[in-house]
Amino acid sequence: MKRIALPLVLLSALALGWVLAPYVQQQLRGTEQVTLLEGADCRHTHTDGTRSNQWPCLATVKNGDTLSLTLDPANTPPLAVLSIQVRYQGHTLPDKVQLRFEGDDMYMGETPVFLKRSEFDPQQWEGNGSLAICTRERMTWRATAALYYESEVFEVPFRFDAVAPTTD
Repeated sequence: MKRIALPLVLLSALALGWVLAPYVQQQLRGTEQVTLLEGADCRHTHTDGTRSNQWPCLATVKNGDTLSLTLDPANTPPLAVLSIQVRYQGHTLPDKVQLRFEGDDMYMGETPVFLKRSEFDPQQWEGNGSLAICTRERMTWRATAALYYESEVFEVPFRFDAVAPTTD
């Protein structure tokens, strides 16, 4: 009986953690007024049926303002260091911009990306990040940019595919 009880308790604890993780992460983010915007799909389907990411990827934010996201390399392979640029074009620049990666249709946790404002362009934030490895050859991810203003936060999701390198 003891041999069965310990694995059962461990599996139950893991399952409970899996279910509660998104709720706990949301609570840790803070209590600001958060508005989720429509965002953009950065995936482009070519005439031959193949798909690739299209960078920069543009999303309308508010009042006609736009936010663009660029990831390099463009095919965004898992575990590779990605060079990230977020650019805001519009009337009122946010005080701060943060980014996080998460699986779009599979829970992969949240990976924060720390961005800093460009020294040369006050409308651009830059940083580096990477995606977790996945068992799928192609996986859809979501990069959510959080735009912080005095009393509110706007979240803008960008959907894109990560393609694992092929091994020959």
